[in-house]
Amino acid sequence: MLNRTSFAFVCLSALVPTACSAAPQQLYNKTVRVYWAQSMTMKLLASGQPISATPRFERTIYISGAGRAFVRNHAVGTGMVAPVRTSEKGPEESSTKIFQGDQIVMVGQRPGDGVATRIVISFNPAFSSCTATVTVGKVGPNPKITGIDGSARELIDVSASAPSCTISAGNALAG
Repeated sequence: MLNRTSFAFVCLSALVPTACSAAPQQLYNKTVRVYWAQSMTMKLLASGQPISATPRFERTIYISGAGRAFVRNHAVGTGMVAPVRTSEKGPEESSTKIFQGDQIVMVGQRPGDGVATRIVISFNPAFSSCTATVTVGKVGPNPKITGIDGSARELIDVSASAPSCTISAGNALAG
């Protein structure tokens, strides 16, 4: 089910000298997964109480046999309840291209939120393994964000850590 918390992805052709291109054929019918954690320092708007959290994130990208990318974002919060947020984005929602040669580059911000994310996934020459770099940052000084649990917060600081990447045959989004 697609919803409004999907990230917007853009091609960085204006910032990167190589133009965006179609998916490399070696990625057709494959799933790429990127995992990382974010360290966040925030203040609850309701009480002013300072808090910190380290939610975990997973981005799953399936490249179809036609070279179309389908993306699922999955976030798991911290705490006793560990709330979860999942969103999906299909290629029909946008003409955005995310492939740049032998890399996938994704830049996004949840609508109305104060955290921007940049993910660069690089592949070995055989496209049998991958590495990921995840960079996160604030959009403006102390932006307002919504926690995975739905609470309103002011973001003081954010950073990404421990990115990892896997690639596998087939569609991990099916079923």
